[in-house]
Amino acid sequence: MNEANLSVMVLSYIEGYPADEFIWNLSDMAQFNIGLAAGKELRKIHQLHAHAPQTIQWEEAQKRKFSFYLNEYRKDSYQLPKEHKILNFIENNFYLLKERPRTLLHDDFHLGHIIVQNNTYNGVDLYCGRSVAVLIKLTGCDCSI
Repeated sequence: MNEANLSVMVLSYIEGYPADEFIWNLSDMAQFNIGLAAGKELRKIHQLHAHAPQTIQWEEAQKRKFSFYLNEYRKDSYQLPKEHKILNFIENNFYLLKERPRTLLHDDFHLGHIIVQNNTYNGVDLYCGRSVAVLIKLTGCDCSI
């Protein structure tokens, strides 16, 4: 971070544990409620304006990212059944990214990034870069990122 002349200040800490460590032991209703709350938080994250340089073409950047992920996926021996349907859907809908607003994008949202305390959703680990992770809880918070 020194190279980019950036610094970080931790203003709060979200208590809890990653959901992937124990979610399977919770009731179906508790899992549902955690997932619902996490989905609402993800929607808020995706509504935050991203201050990306105007020189970045959003559609092209997402295509490059998809190509990288696809190449990594193809290195693995496991293949999804009917994967061609998923891949065709993605490739056929890239045009929807043209002229889209630039928003914060959490494209690694999974149980390991969902923080749970007392069997209740408590926040999300928002991966913000190659080596920076920020724990956030947007509920009731006016966040300007």
